[in-house]
Amino acid sequence: MPATYVIDVRHKLVISKGTGVVTAADLEEHQKRLRSDPQFQPDFWQLADFSATTDVQVTVDDIRRLAQGSPFRSGSRRALVVPRPVLVGIGRMFQTLTEEDGVDLQLFDTLAEASRWLGIDT
Repeated sequence: MPATYVIDVRHKLVISKGTGVVTAADLEEHQKRLRSDPQFQPDFWQLADFSATTDVQVTVDDIRRLAQGSPFRSGSRRALVVPRPVLVGIGRMFQTLTEEDGVDLQLFDTLAEASRWLGIDT
């Protein structure tokens, strides 16, 4: 599966990972699974690692819909690891749209940088 996650309840953290080609449908399913997971809480933080993602197939409308459908709420911190230029562009659009909801989302080149910003050990 191109979009997976693990929930670390003790640290109130969702660790998501994208691999290979990730589509809008994959990301929407990821959001749906998170929302229905009994361990998930909307105020958890997220570390989303797209280092192993080769392509993200989304439109601007998809990004808008994903930002509006985010299961995370205001006050959440979210770190996206997006080491490829195409992923950075998509991440920036998503970042702009989620800022309106008070989510602190930052983009990083490496997992180590993202982890440091979240204050967690990888």
